[in-house]
Amino acid sequence: MPRTVAGAKLVLSWTGQYDIPPDWNPIIGSVPGLEGVHVAVGFSGHGFKIVPTVGESLAQQILGNEPRVPIDMYDMNRFETGKTLNGAYGKGTFA
Repeated sequence: MPRTVAGAKLVLSWTGQYDIPPDWNPIIGSVPGLEGVHVAVGFSGHGFKIVPTVGESLAQQILGNEPRVPIDMYDMNRFETGKTLNGAYGKGTFA
């Protein structure tokens, strides 16, 4: 073993789940067939950048209000209806 790593030891380790929906875009909204269940998943490691806006928009939708930033294109039903988003970054970004 090279001298540069001979005395090295593991100090910290971390792991996390990396989830990617089929069209590489998050799933945001209510879950069909499960009343009162709403999700914001599938951000594949990038959610931390947009989660404040996503949370606000999802909360507005849950309350029956029109979200300030539209999120309906990220609905789970897009996979059944064939309205998946194109490209790894979808139709736009929350910024």
